[in-house]
Amino acid sequence: MWVNAAGNFARRHWAGSWQDGNGNGLLDFTTGVEMNVLRVAAGRPVPFLVVLHWDDSWGAACQDYDLAVSWQDVQAGARTLVSAAPQACQPGQLPLEVVGGVDTTTDEQLAIVIRQKAGAAPRRLELYTTGGELTLVTPAGSVAPPADLPQVLAVGAVSGYNVRQLQPYSSQGPSPAGVIKPDFVASDNVSTASYEGRAFAGTSAAAPT
Repeated sequence: MWVNAAGNFARRHWAGSWQDGNGNGLLDFTTGVEMNVLRVAAGRPVPFLVVLHWDDSWGAACQDYDLAVSWQDVQAGARTLVSAAPQACQPGQLPLEVVGGVDTTTDEQLAIVIRQKAGAAPRRLELYTTGGELTLVTPAGSVAPPADLPQVLAVGAVSGYNVRQLQPYSSQGPSPAGVIKPDFVASDNVSTASYEGRAFAGTSAAAPT
């Protein structure tokens, strides 16, 4: 039996079908909005990761999308990191783009943009992020692999004061296969030997309990 933390991505996850109202090749995260902002701490270095994937053949992806993350850096000024791996139906090509690094922003914002390459068919896309919280989120379906698998028992986090309510950051189902997730919930903010008796939050704290 495999038990896994469901993840803390309810506010760090976005998913939706491709839409581009003005036809400029940029995703509309919602009607008329082509940028999703990842809110991060300002004035100090913050590690971040943005992962984009979409419905396509895993290992021979044919639909090509690119991912860009931009911010105003305290020292370097305007910065943009781009992930533009090829997806042309060749062996080993994945429906996946990843941008990561360390930012020191002036305004607490990382701007995320997704571009559809010419000829790519519309697909359902999904973002997972770390380092901050997104302004446009999709809590449903945010249970992270491998906890989203039917064979894995996913554990979500609830408050010890209200065990009927998921913590706002605790990932939610259903899984891509439509399986109800999480399978169980438990209280977080519990003390563990790993933290020398100190309490910590999140589904990683809930899963062992």
